[in-house]
Amino acid sequence: MALSSYLSPLRVGVYQGKDKQEIISSLVSSICGTAPGLDPEVIKQGILDREKQLSSRLAPGIALPHMVLDELQHSLLAVGLSREGISWDPSTEDKVHLVLLLIGDRNEHLMVLSEIAMHLKQWEFHIRDDWDLDAEELYRLLTEDKKEVGEQVTPKNREISYLSFQQALVAERELGGAPLVVYADALGTLAPLKRLEEVRRVFVVTENPSLYDKEDLELVQLVHIPFRSLNRSAYIQYTLMFLLTQGLLEQNDVVVNLFGMPGSGYFDTIRLVSIEDEVRLPELYYLQKGPEYNQHILTQILQIAGDLAVEGREGKAVGTLFVFGDYEKLSKYTRQMIINPFTGIKKENRNILDPSLEETIKEYAKIDGAFIINTDGTIMSAGTYISGTPSDDQLHPGLGARHAAGIAITTATESFAVVISESTRKISLFHRGKRILYL
Repeated sequence: MALSSYLSPLRVGVYQGKDKQEIISSLVSSICGTAPGLDPEVIKQGILDREKQLSSRLAPGIALPHMVLDELQHSLLAVGLSREGISWDPSTEDKVHLVLLLIGDRNEHLMVLSEIAMHLKQWEFHIRDDWDLDAEELYRLLTEDKKEVGEQVTPKNREISYLSFQQALVAERELGGAPLVVYADALGTLAPLKRLEEVRRVFVVTENPSLYDKEDLELVQLVHIPFRSLNRSAYIQYTLMFLLTQGLLEQNDVVVNLFGMPGSGYFDTIRLVSIEDEVRLPELYYLQKGPEYNQHILTQILQIAGDLAVEGREGKAVGTLFVFGDYEKLSKYTRQMIINPFTGIKKENRNILDPSLEETIKEYAKIDGAFIINTDGTIMSAGTYISGTPSDDQLHPGLGARHAAGIAITTATESFAVVISESTRKISLFHRGKRILYL
């Protein structure tokens, strides 16, 4: 989604200064100049107080300072560009060039933060090395959706996609109207799929909803799954889990998956999956009964875990454990191995759905111990020891201490544990003492 709902050209500028507080002050002033009644000193102090607790550095070259203002009815965004760069964190020499300052109302704050992060990734700001932009060009990039078809869409690839699509429709009909899941980011468009309207239950899976026009989506259901860093088999498995937790698939479904790697330019795989035979249903349906945002929180945990598994940290593999559940019950089985780095940080500033926390979480992943995440997404602690030992029949060869802790805590409580193996970089999802997903 474009950011024009929150951003005005009057709140986009190029700044000559190199001081962090100076650019924050300037951006706060630009917001207050277009929104009379706001107190710039209160906002500035709130932003700086949060910066003292947690860095808002979102990605290389980008910072996203933000705060919630209860009296605000609509989120407001201001953007500043420093071509020379600003020293943002004392812990790193990397400079910040793009600063997006958000003042959000409590109801939509996390959603807007997520939209901003998604848009920046869409335009690849996180890997940009040329910051020679003017305010007009920067505003355009932040308020336009990037729509592009895979660069490798050749006549041969189109023929492969057409044949794959036709065979997927044959399988759907032969199975009596089976659900069809189309991983459309391979093409970046639905235009070639003219016969989708023939399918009773079709889900279009995408990491980037802005690729598709509204008219393309009138007859299909778009499913946004922002999960990177997976091979095709794991991505299909994860997608089916996500659709199950949303109540979009049923226990007796056989699903036709039409898959192509994002950006490849063609579909190359048709995979039939029997939900009852291949997916652990009781554990996944539990998510439908939980708090409203359970599925989204678990998705975010898995996303961060996926990034860590692929990227590691500072060139080294990282193993870590995330435990997600009712903190009151989890706390009976935990103790701190180190001083909890999230102590003293306001609850609203430590929600795992906040994309500006991703870098902080990845940095803390180097610490021994687990992250404990409450059912509302609040990160309660890091560097946490999990007590308890799984039974002999629950342990399998090759599972280490982190996996044992994940099995133990999910056996003792109604929680989920996401474990990254440092040696294999594989991700395991445990619930009720069983591994229900392996990516």
